[in-house]
Amino acid sequence: MHLKKHFIIFVLSICFVPPSFANIVQYRFYANQVYDVQRSPTFPLANQPFTLTSFHEPYRANVTSYKLNNGEYIQLFFVNGICKDGLVGINRYNDRGDLLETVQARGHIYGLTREGFLHDNDNNIGTFISTHHLPSNIENLTYLAPKGPEAENCTALENY
Repeated sequence: MHLKKHFIIFVLSICFVPPSFANIVQYRFYANQVYDVQRSPTFPLANQPFTLTSFHEPYRANVTSYKLNNGEYIQLFFVNGICKDGLVGINRYNDRGDLLETVQARGHIYGLTREGFLHDNDNNIGTFISTHHLPSNIENLTYLAPKGPEAENCTALENY
């Protein structure tokens, strides 16, 4: 009986231990988390206020806007399937998980915090992605990024 009790505790501990990290490409972001914004400064600076205003529908690389409707979401992906030089793209999916389009084929992440982060496609088309559902009437958001103005590295992206 004593061994059986320890075995059950061991099995339960394996089943319910949360993973030690999550990878940024595993998250789904929905309509009230994905925005084109005006930003000041243009890229976050370490421990300085980074202010976002004028929250609008995000843009594709060809500078046309898109809207996430009815459970659609975006998900980041590592360019060429692995994190190399921090290159990350953005795909758009429907509510069934079917790929609709690649809206940004490549870019970098800046200002990675618990509040969110900025994806910039290296052509200055920036998409702010919030980790929280933001109110539809949001006018501005300011947060402090621990790093900047350089892009986030693979270690930070793989352990977000």
